[in-house]
Amino acid sequence: MGCGETSNGSVESAAGSDSTAPATPTGAHPDAGGAPGTATSSPPVDPAPTSTGMGGVSGAGGNAGGNGGEVSPEEVGGATAEGGAGGAGGAGGAAEPPGPTTADAMPMFTFFTTSEAGIRSLAPDPMNGFGGDLGGLAGADAICAKLAKTSNPTDNKVWRAFLSATDDGQGKPVHAIERIGAGPWHDFNGRLLAADVKGLLPGADGRPAGADAQLSEMMTDEHGAPVSPDTGTVDNHDTLTGSDANGHLAGGLAETCQDWTSKTAQGNGKPKIGHAWPRSANSGRNWLSEHDAGGCLPGIDTRPIRNNGTATVGAGGGYGGFYCFAVAGMKASGAQ
Repeated sequence: MGCGETSNGSVESAAGSDSTAPATPTGAHPDAGGAPGTATSSPPVDPAPTSTGMGGVSGAGGNAGGNGGEVSPEEVGGATAEGGAGGAGGAGGAAEPPGPTTADAMPMFTFFTTSEAGIRSLAPDPMNGFGGDLGGLAGADAICAKLAKTSNPTDNKVWRAFLSATDDGQGKPVHAIERIGAGPWHDFNGRLLAADVKGLLPGADGRPAGADAQLSEMMTDEHGAPVSPDTGTVDNHDTLTGSDANGHLAGGLAETCQDWTSKTAQGNGKPKIGHAWPRSANSGRNWLSEHDAGGCLPGIDTRPIRNNGTATVGAGGGYGGFYCFAVAGMKASGAQ
């Protein structure tokens, strides 16, 4: 019997269904009412109730056995009505089928630079972006995860922003390079950024030592597009890190916009930035730590003017973007 059906627990009682018991013929069973050799009519009586065994109630993974109702014997037309038999045990229920499993369609996609469009789409102020207030490290990580899903809806990785901070919640500094796992990392197009942490560190030219040559010179965003579509007209190379050239915390609260919770001029904050792409073949090439931003205030300026003199994250050519890395071997909570 299938899961959810009620077992048929009733058995017909010894009494017939007629309201009047028939005459007992000569030679009837000795339990019958009349004496042998006589036909005796019993007076009309109500029929004995049919005892119904209750079917099993569905339990986890199956149905429990039914409990037969026990009826006290009654004399009906001289015959004894027995209680109904117990309901048959419910059949074992079929196991619940597992939910659908959605595999990550792009398991190698493990690195990107947040795009200007992506920052604008998630910021409370789409005109000027987040500034230095990313909601702390957790907020920045969430931005990475949301943007990864815009290009790869089945993405189930754990994403971390490449940002350092002064306090991990227990008074210890957080170093960006220590929160992103062991690698390897590839961009949306499958190009290698680095096989391991050592390959991320800047080489003599300031670019990641283990990177594909094309990716090294121009980082890509969550859709695999170059950060700048045209370096002659779109200067957006400044990228927040709060880190030194080794990926460790550089400075204190001022260099991290109060651990990425401030979009004001509080503490004269000027976060450390790296360059997602270099303006020159000879200078300004460090991708992790090149100089300070103008400040922590929101502001997007991608005009090729070098510096607009404001206390904003985009003062020197940028929009407050940052790098995102997937932690190898980890899946987001609830992912199949």
